[in-house]
Amino acid sequence: MIDVFDVSGSLLSHARNESMSPLKLQKLAFYSFGWYAHLTGEKLFHDRFYAMQYGPVVSPLLTAHSSTNSVSKAELESYQGCSLDIADDYAAAVVDAVWAAYGEFNHSQLIEMTHCETPWDLAWNKRRPAGARRSDLSSDEIVDYFQAKTEASYAFSGRVFDVPVLALLPSRRETSVSEIWLHAMDTSESAIPVEHAQRAAELRRKFLISA
Repeated sequence: MIDVFDVSGSLLSHARNESMSPLKLQKLAFYSFGWYAHLTGEKLFHDRFYAMQYGPVVSPLLTAHSSTNSVSKAELESYQGCSLDIADDYAAAVVDAVWAAYGEFNHSQLIEMTHCETPWDLAWNKRRPAGARRSDLSSDEIVDYFQAKTEASYAFSGRVFDVPVLALLPSRRETSVSEIWLHAMDTSESAIPVEHAQRAAELRRKFLISA
């Protein structure tokens, strides 16, 4: 299972000296999560998000780099006690595309971009308890928001930044069909039209997914 540290390791491997500011890393992790959701409707990782003053953060990553001005891949690997890589080629391609699209921006610009995103705005400006320094940011809301997102255009500081991430992302991943569902179609005692049974057999041969 991929976690935020795997994603961070992949992002840091692209950076100069394999290090960057924690704020930039957090925002790139957020966009990796979001654009993966855009393509798949799924969560890239299951670590918890919070909305904070400088945009969305992932809780365990925040703990790892607390009170530091820079974070490196080597430091995160030491913290985790393992090498940090994304084993899934498709997820790795999404993270690579996010780096190619957003990596040129500094952490201040990325903060402004995340402030333009509705999930952070709602969590920080609408639902944050009075005086609190953070607010819960639902990963399900992030998934739903990015699934419907059709552009990456951000207006701040009197400028409009058009980020070409959609052109760099891989093609959408096809959703496969569960072998359990196919088996149920084939073996159900209820009357199943012949064409449905034939379709189930065709799908089983095509996907060959283990239950």
